[in-house]
Amino acid sequence: MAWRGGNIQEEHTVKYLLKYWIEWGCSDGGCVWAANEKAKAFFDTEDSYLSNSELPISLELQDELTALTIEYQSSLDWDYPPDPSPWTKEQAVSFKQRADAAYLRLLTELGDEFEVEYSLNVPYANDGFSDPLDRTPQSQSCQSYHKECPFI
Repeated sequence: MAWRGGNIQEEHTVKYLLKYWIEWGCSDGGCVWAANEKAKAFFDTEDSYLSNSELPISLELQDELTALTIEYQSSLDWDYPPDPSPWTKEQAVSFKQRADAAYLRLLTELGDEFEVEYSLNVPYANDGFSDPLDRTPQSQSCQSYHKECPFI
């Protein structure tokens, strides 16, 4: 505990904050960004974007994140982006399940020093209208997720 300007703060509670989201246009497969100064200092970057190889995670998970990001590019009609996604609902559900599993592995492999915010928009064709799956942002550290984390 440290005394700071009238407030008592626990300095060890500041974690490396990362953001995990898969988006269109990330052709190199990266999907993680440093989201606070502590994380930027850890990764020695002024830019928020992190390549998968910079992350302290297994090669297997790096490859999975890259594959998910590359696959996600096919969820957009690149000829006319306002059109509905070419993905079926089944494709979107399968993708979301795999992206969620990768998120859990990311939490586990990064460890308790990291907090990871997760947001994912998975579009699919639905009678001519885009109807994305759950876009509710999540933010957890593996420590807060241990009760349910299947990798522990």
